Amino acid sequence: MSGEERLVGMLARELRGRSPEEAARRLLARGLVARGACERWLLREEVERRIAAGAGCCEAMEAVAVELACSYGKVRNCYYQTFKRKP
Repeated sequence: MSGEERLVGMLARELRGRSPEEAARRLLARGLVARGACERWLLREEVERRIAAGAGCCEAMEAVAVELACSYGKVRNCYYQTFKRKP
């Protein structure tokens, strides 16, 4: 059994019987999930959702920054970094 398979098994045992929300809270609280990566993912997803609903890109980023109480620059950086990683 590989190390990754063992890790997946350990996490599955740790989270068994918990709701998805409980499991996510537990993983974040124990530092087993990269909080910064999750926050960047959230910001990108929120911007994309607003753009899909008809907002302009800058308008969407501004709304996300206000709603999530972070800077426009942080949202912009997270959003545009997404495109740099795509092959």
